[in-house]
Amino acid sequence: MIENNNDLINKFTALAVDNMLYKSKNKLLFRAKQVFGDIDLKDKSMLELGCGDGVYSIWAKINGAKRVIGLEPEVDGSTSGSAKIFTELINNLNLDNIDCLPQTIENFNPNGIKFDIVLSNMSINHFDENACIKLNSNLDAQRKYLGIFNKVKSTMKPRGKFIILDNSNKNFFGIFKKRSPFCPNINWRKHQPPKVWIKLLKQAGFGEAKISWPSRYCCLLSLYCHNIISYFIDSFFRIEVTLLEVENG
Repeated sequence: MIENNNDLINKFTALAVDNMLYKSKNKLLFRAKQVFGDIDLKDKSMLELGCGDGVYSIWAKINGAKRVIGLEPEVDGSTSGSAKIFTELINNLNLDNIDCLPQTIENFNPNGIKFDIVLSNMSINHFDENACIKLNSNLDAQRKYLGIFNKVKSTMKPRGKFIILDNSNKNFFGIFKKRSPFCPNINWRKHQPPKVWIKLLKQAGFGEAKISWPSRYCCLLSLYCHNIISYFIDSFFRIEVTLLEVENG
């Protein structure tokens, strides 16, 4: 990540804390590093699916991305008013080439833009919640998500990165159908483990997946934790896949 404008970053983190999007600057910086990993954002184009209040879209822009679009339909699973916060942050920071559109990936028209990075942070299960619930065993549900992944693929440049973060239902509390004290609002039925997503991503033409388990607690200092530790907390995962180049035949 290229932090080429420290004043802008400081202003943004202060606004995020003032708007109660994050409890502290350090927490936001910690999470941004987890989300983007070692991806260089400079001169990249990024599409965020279910961008909410736009924190990571804006983070990409102020760290060198040349074009950013966030999609926030404010449907099931989204936070009411989040798109308004996103727009206000953009205006307060005087940013250009960044937009928040009230669309889903399925009805999004990129108008010829191809993206280097597509991000889905805690939104993938909301693309179609009913299909997500049945995804492990229902062919129609699998076809639904395969169609969504193919649409994502159509917006990307070859060798582009698709990053997915979400909770896995393969969790100590989820197995016993109990609420986790670490994430009490999660409905485990509406989530799937990484292997289910990775199988569909491969079918859609994405390459080998890199899986990590971000730590949700910056006080632990480590960005990531062992999957066993995560299993007893919230099973929060990060998948990063690369779009394979199409061979000319």
